[in-house]
Amino acid sequence: MTNPRQTLAAGYAASTPPDPARQSVARTWRPDLDMEALAKLCIDDPNGFATLPAQHRMALGMYEQAKAAAETAGIDTFAAVLNAQAGRQQGQG
Repeated sequence: MTNPRQTLAAGYAASTPPDPARQSVARTWRPDLDMEALAKLCIDDPNGFATLPAQHRMALGMYEQAKAAAETAGIDTFAAVLNAQAGRQQGQG
């Protein structure tokens, strides 16, 4: 049986208008293969990532926030990154 409070909370969340600033960030997000490489480095070699200049780490944080906003807005960021990788391999990127 569904909890009425959960149903009410879900209905309210679905009816709440999205944050306009977050929507703007989501619309302007584009895949960046250099940022994707930094994200991979962060996971694969945290100690190496920690030695990077602060502006690179901050840029990755902003990129990841924009990517999360795009995902929340329904943009398939995984496919966008794959398309960017394919474009780079074909010499288009």
